[in-house]
Amino acid sequence: MAVAAARAAVNRWVAIFFLAIVVLFAAANRPAYNSFFASDDLDNIANAREAELSYYAKTLVNPIGQADTVFRPVPAFYYWVMARTAGLHFAPYVAVIQLIHLLNVALVFFLARSLGATRIGACAASALFAFHAAMLTIYLRPMYVFDLVCATCILATLLAFAHGRLIASLVFFWLALKSKELAIFLPLALLAMVSARRSLGSRVKGAATADLLPTLPFFAISALFGISALLHNAGRDNDYSLRFTAAALSTCARFYASKLVLAPALIGFVAIAAVLLFTRNPLVRIGLATFVSLMLVLLVLPGRLYSAYLYCGFIGLALALSACARPAWLAVFFALWIPWNYRQFRIDRSTELAEARERAAWFAPVARFIPLHPGVDTYVYQNRPESLAEFGVTGAIKSLRPVSTETKIVDADTPARSAAMASPQAALLLWNPVLGTTEVMEREPARSFLELNYFTPPWQLVEGWSGVDFSYRWIGPHAEARLSRAGNTFEITAFVPDVFLKQSAEYRVGVSLNGSSIGTAVFNRTEPQTVRFTLPAGLADAVDVTFDVTPATGTRGLPIVSFGFK
Repeated sequence: MAVAAARAAVNRWVAIFFLAIVVLFAAANRPAYNSFFASDDLDNIANAREAELSYYAKTLVNPIGQADTVFRPVPAFYYWVMARTAGLHFAPYVAVIQLIHLLNVALVFFLARSLGATRIGACAASALFAFHAAMLTIYLRPMYVFDLVCATCILATLLAFAHGRLIASLVFFWLALKSKELAIFLPLALLAMVSARRSLGSRVKGAATADLLPTLPFFAISALFGISALLHNAGRDNDYSLRFTAAALSTCARFYASKLVLAPALIGFVAIAAVLLFTRNPLVRIGLATFVSLMLVLLVLPGRLYSAYLYCGFIGLALALSACARPAWLAVFFALWIPWNYRQFRIDRSTELAEARERAAWFAPVARFIPLHPGVDTYVYQNRPESLAEFGVTGAIKSLRPVSTETKIVDADTPARSAAMASPQAALLLWNPVLGTTEVMEREPARSFLELNYFTPPWQLVEGWSGVDFSYRWIGPHAEARLSRAGNTFEITAFVPDVFLKQSAEYRVGVSLNGSSIGTAVFNRTEPQTVRFTLPAGLADAVDVTFDVTPATGTRGLPIVSFGFK
């Protein structure tokens, strides 16, 4: 009776502990709901809107991925569901990923307990796993649902294996590999569990009595996925390419070691070395084996260095900490770790939310414009927030357009701009990085006079133009534009930068209209100069303007402030 009452009291304290974890986590990460979709999110949402449910089932059972298929169908299914239930409302996406993380925190506790950790050790492991600042973006960016779901499947794999449920463990391992490839070496952690069976004794129901045979199916599945990964990696040279070099290993190891302790890499290496001193403890051995097995792929992937990728590997370090059963030592550890961790957490969260606000500011005007202009099928974007990649722009626009609608999206700084802007159903998305705003311009009739700034209609600038500024644009040695005819005078305003005047005392700009020269403008000052030309009679209403600059300085001509008819 007394034993049952004591056990019930302990269970109540554990329940209170987890309630505190949930409350503290919710409070610390409430600002996450003020964040916004990352580039990967927008791209994944756009793709998920067009995918059929059966597509995910087919890729789930296919062990060999193809270049044109979703090779992570388990977390990708999250976007399929969310795109159809939440659309482009950000808060539900965050709520789901944070719930998955809290589920993983609970699974860390149950796994540690299954491997023989005390309740206080398992609670310490869960607390460490719940709040580490290196994984901040896991709770703010839905794009890391791939790591979250992979961790869930890894924890379920280890937990099922620890309880002798081999079939269930194999199923979860398959799902882990279909979530993210870093789980491919997880069988090494299972080997560590088996090798520790004598020390763990009857506390681990399956691993305590098993030999190496139960691990063989896991290695066979790993070999199958590994061969497929190597075949896909062959001949590929991009950020996702595996680099089996000492330089790559060094770069990756130093990066993750520094993120692990939120300090210089050397301290991270020392911390890991310190853990090695306790490898006589079977829990520490299993934890280290799990950590190493989940980091091996990341150590040969120098093109993709993100602290959030520590998430799955951190399961192992949490398990290693669960071996500590002395409350005093754990109290000292958390007393030192919590302030340092929270300091970095606030710094990184502030940076992340600032970038998210920029993406949201870019997106909002676009989201208002597209539904009101369904006929516009060509979008040219000029500039974008630094944290919004090109594929993020594409994903955002496609996510706002009807499913399976043909849409052309072009960067204004590419040669494809001219052809895109020639479309009668085109719009320009102008991001102003100084003001942090987006101006959406629908194609309009050609103007007769252009002031070169952020709001200059790009469909009138044909070729030879570069850069965007508040009061001018650069032309190359040769540039072309289109205007409508108005007035009897043509004028051009330009200036010469100081550095150019050191190379030449004056610069000449030859101006031609519809192939006929109207004269040459001479510029020799750093302040804007305006030159006017009297027009010949009989000029057409639509005019092609050509500028030729001499002398040319590489690919640069001169900064043009304005030009056109008066």
